Amino acid sequence: MEHAYVHLLHLLAEYPGWTLAFVVFAAFLESLALIGTFFPGSTAMFIAGAFAGTGALNLGWLFACAIFGAVAGDALSFWIGRRYCDSIVKVWPFSRHPAILEKAEAYFTRHGTRSVILARFVGPLRAVVPIVAGMAGMTPMRFFMMNVISALVWAPAHILPGVVFGASLQLAGAVSFRLVVALAMIALGLWLVWRFTHVLLAHLDQWAGASRRGAAHWAQQHGASP
Repeated sequence: MEHAYVHLLHLLAEYPGWTLAFVVFAAFLESLALIGTFFPGSTAMFIAGAFAGTGALNLGWLFACAIFGAVAGDALSFWIGRRYCDSIVKVWPFSRHPAILEKAEAYFTRHGTRSVILARFVGPLRAVVPIVAGMAGMTPMRFFMMNVISALVWAPAHILPGVVFGASLQLAGAVSFRLVVALAMIALGLWLVWRFTHVLLAHLDQWAGASRRGAAHWAQQHGASP
């Protein structure tokens, strides 16, 4: 399947608009419930990044399309879990392979809201955890925040290596000082993204804990009232 993928993207390289549309489609399907488990969207991001590295694609538009597709796919999966929480266990493949859902539920229980971000990088879980988040009653606004953050991390993580590869092809045979600078800037950018995500998750955990304590305190006060 990935060979056909590469061939298709090479054909699309001459048509940047269609290539960007395909990137949206690929990112959407990789994030979509069930389908994403089998769809190699990461391959499309790398190859599209290589095109951007050679100047065939605009990198800004590529990031925007990949992020949009990833957010949309997870959002639809979340809605499916929220809308069909009582009946989804009876639908294939969960009806025949309940372990898929059980693993995602255990992952969500262990990592809480941050599982929406972490699962984006775990192949077997990336398309199932959003369903579980919807089934578990996670609020749409909190899921949306985690969904956007995960897409903002996921897209550069898969596109930038392709950009470096494409740029290295362009600079092959020359003194590649610009490539060294580009690599350093990309490494710094990835570190900043990782650090920002780490700090944000820590603050979100603190905020969630404070919200739970506040809600419990409020419930106790009102429960004790005559």
